[in-house]
Amino acid sequence: MSVVPAPSLTRGARLRPWRRLDQRIADLPLAWLAGLAAAVLALALLGRFLGQRGSTPGPIGMTATLALTFAPLSVFVLRRLPGHPLGRLMFFTGVTSTVALLLACWAAFLIPSWASRWMWWPPVAAIPLLLLLFPDGHLPSARWRPLAAVIIGLGLTATVSLALASAAAPWTFLGTEGRDLTPRASLFP
Repeated sequence: MSVVPAPSLTRGARLRPWRRLDQRIADLPLAWLAGLAAAVLALALLGRFLGQRGSTPGPIGMTATLALTFAPLSVFVLRRLPGHPLGRLMFFTGVTSTVALLLACWAAFLIPSWASRWMWWPPVAAIPLLLLLFPDGHLPSARWRPLAAVIIGLGLTATVSLALASAAAPWTFLGTEGRDLTPRASLFP
């Protein structure tokens, strides 16, 4: 009777039947990714044309820029370096920016309106962490761990605070309706 050796539990030989969502999406064919991007764009435009009530929540231009830059960049990095921490953070930034942009386009409804008032913050909060981990995905030394913890803690605190504050006024929080703007402030959309 032959004995089959047990698989090694070392890191390189570990069996992984599942893969992370970011890596599965990055490995999709480019035609599928382009189709997914077109579907997201069509959904955003549909929500925008069905009726946007009130002002646009949050910094919509910055959110759109983050979505359009970090989503494709994360796919590029994760295709070249699977599992790289910067690729995963870029993926998080791109996906959350895309979700925030879709929510802002559908802000005529209550739940998307509430979520769009705070969902723009997590991708912005991830950028200092990206800069701290650049270029190899690791902190420069162990002395930088407290700063990374502070960045993560402040990002989570600000996100939860914005979500709770916008729950009280989901239609008007961070908006400009009902406020008299100065002539100088009204120049900026």
